[in-house]
Amino acid sequence: SMLHHSNLPFTLSSEALANQVYPHNISPSSFNNKSKTFSELWTGKTFDVSHLRFFGEPAFAVNKKPARKKLDSICEENIFVGYA
Repeated sequence: SMLHHSNLPFTLSSEALANQVYPHNISPSSFNNKSKTFSELWTGKTFDVSHLRFFGEPAFAVNKKPARKKLDSICEENIFVGYA
């Protein structure tokens, strides 16, 4: 349904699955009464979730090409398909 909702081709199904698994892995678990993530238990630091994005949403990448001219666009619009 993530692919259908974002109108992306089926060839991106593995990226859609990985994008679904990553937030699940960093979510609080029932192991500790859903109060902390495993990362928080291990490091003692709270996990920053500000980098999380929706699959298929518009994403912008900065164009740092040396051949960019003065009036060329600073960024390129892309589609977010997963985390590196």
